[in-house]
Amino acid sequence: MSQQRVAVLISYRDDDVFKNLREKYERPRELESGEYKFSVFFIAGRKSPAWLYSILDFVETLRYRKLLWLVLRLYDSLALRISAKKIRRVEVNKDGIIQVDCPDDLRHLGIKMYAAYKWCTEENFDFIVRTTLSTVVNITNLKKFLTERDKTFLYAGLKLPLKNRDAIVSGGFTIFNKNGLLLLLSLSNKHNHGVLDDVAIGKLLTGKLEPTFCESTVIEESFSYTEGEMLAIEDSVVIRCKSFTEVRNDFIAMNKVKKYLIKNNFAVI
Repeated sequence: MSQQRVAVLISYRDDDVFKNLREKYERPRELESGEYKFSVFFIAGRKSPAWLYSILDFVETLRYRKLLWLVLRLYDSLALRISAKKIRRVEVNKDGIIQVDCPDDLRHLGIKMYAAYKWCTEENFDFIVRTTLSTVVNITNLKKFLTERDKTFLYAGLKLPLKNRDAIVSGGFTIFNKNGLLLLLSLSNKHNHGVLDDVAIGKLLTGKLEPTFCESTVIEESFSYTEGEMLAIEDSVVIRCKSFTEVRNDFIAMNKVKKYLIKNNFAVI
């Protein structure tokens, strides 16, 4: 039986904060485990000078101011939809970075990820796993999760509760099989770029693909690493490590989780 190929896609930005975390937390570029072969890629937009990143980040903060948020949302839903009509081509370098020709901010995240998704279908990956730099993936549990799922169409991952509607899958950890991904790509011209991309995808797939949710743990500053909390990690497919400190130190939590899982004979990325 041939191996199932899984692309692990990590959203990335080529600035000091992201680069520092990527270099400190070592991930294998490839990992073979039983009937699955995992390949890790980092998805980046155009590299920009620091001053431009500052402007992009400032514009993003407007999303959370009531009146300006409505204006920005309306603008993005119209302007970015026109810009995104044709899915961008990508370039993949020797370090596993998938470079997309678009600005590198949250407003353009949907455009960036659709380009990576299309490339994955062209490269005939059987599954894609989208995650973040601050996430540890328990490959041993992920394999079990994939094996137990119906492979016809798959849209799964970390549960994201929403007000006044059913939960969707978080962009922090999303799984598609090839059929599910092709369905999403066929709907890409209807994607609402005025909202965060995981919310837009959840709305696109409502009534078309039923989401499946996996076991997860979120580690924040209050996490004490007691025996009971660490046992919960053993049951999780995904562990989100978010420090919420002014200077992000997610790596400290990630490294503790990684060492613990490896010590207990789990494969991790």
